[in-house]
Amino acid sequence: MTRSTLILALGAVVVAGCERPTAPAILPNADVVSAASATTFSGEATVVQAQLTPLGVLTPIGVNLAATGALPTSGGALNSTLLQLNVTKEQTAGLLSLDALVGHAHTVGQGKQSRAQATVATLDVDVAGNRIGATFLEALASAVCDAVGGATATGSSVITDLVVNGTGYSVGTQPNQVIVDIATLRVIANEQTRKSGSTSDGDITVNALHVTAYAPNQDGSRGAQLADVIIASAHADVHCGLCTDQGDDFTTGGGWITAGAAPQGRKNFAVAGGYKNSQPWGHLTYLDKATGLRVKGTGVLTYKSTPTDKGTTSVIDGTAQLDDGSPVRYTATVMDNGEPGDTDEFWIDLHNGYKSGGVLGGGNIQFHQKPSRCP
Repeated sequence: MTRSTLILALGAVVVAGCERPTAPAILPNADVVSAASATTFSGEATVVQAQLTPLGVLTPIGVNLAATGALPTSGGALNSTLLQLNVTKEQTAGLLSLDALVGHAHTVGQGKQSRAQATVATLDVDVAGNRIGATFLEALASAVCDAVGGATATGSSVITDLVVNGTGYSVGTQPNQVIVDIATLRVIANEQTRKSGSTSDGDITVNALHVTAYAPNQDGSRGAQLADVIIASAHADVHCGLCTDQGDDFTTGGGWITAGAAPQGRKNFAVAGGYKNSQPWGHLTYLDKATGLRVKGTGVLTYKSTPTDKGTTSVIDGTAQLDDGSPVRYTATVMDNGEPGDTDEFWIDLHNGYKSGGVLGGGNIQFHQKPSRCP
């Protein structure tokens, strides 16, 4: 009996702050939140995660791509991005192969809310012989405290052009849509799971796509589980306290532009910008599929956010590297024009003359506001 292990992950960027719990002028109901408690956070986002159990093998094979890891309870931000995601059947005992582009995950906890987002484009995956594809997937999760310490958790997902074993499916907005459910395969879209707790706790996990493959029994019934694969997972939870005093504003997002274009004409991106300990930070991943242009950010030089009549516009200037290794400066201008993100905008200006941008065809830009100072 052999032991097989595969763990593929990308390091994350962490932004952390401090908390200073203080009693407000009007105390909330004691049943909602303790006057001595501070708001605490948890959140996590992952683009690809899988547990594979080949027949006769006791130790599962784990796959983890573009994962933020878990937020500390004090909050902050974690980001992870991969320009190209790849898993081969040679790595997974023949149970999983996967190709995808521009995987992006982030999670944020500050002020009165926790948020998480995971996006990925051009998915082509084979799970135990079942071929599944989609041109874009996104999961969003949010847990928010109200003025008196009550928590609300919400989530959503987007899947564009889903195909399972040659059959196309239209995915709506309702949670826990069972797309396929046969003896050897179960596919769920917009899977949402909530944990119960007190009124001051909000907890939700959203999986854009959850695929489970099984070995058939001799009578054709469902047998042992072979593979459990989740694409684009976002988790957010918050325990509402009285006051947090941490963090600065920043902007994150992922998706694609060139709405209406064929998949090969889309331009996929993942972006983030802000300040950490008074220093600019962030990342950029960009792919123009029509031209083959690939850009990977190497650093952020400046970041500025400006309120607009629609929301917030953020401008991120940084350094990047092209696919051939040559350096290039960039300016990314992103516009958070409200939820669910279908009017948000992304514009990119490479200082070698390349420019592109427009309204998102899929995805979301999120401006994370600087928390109010504690009294």
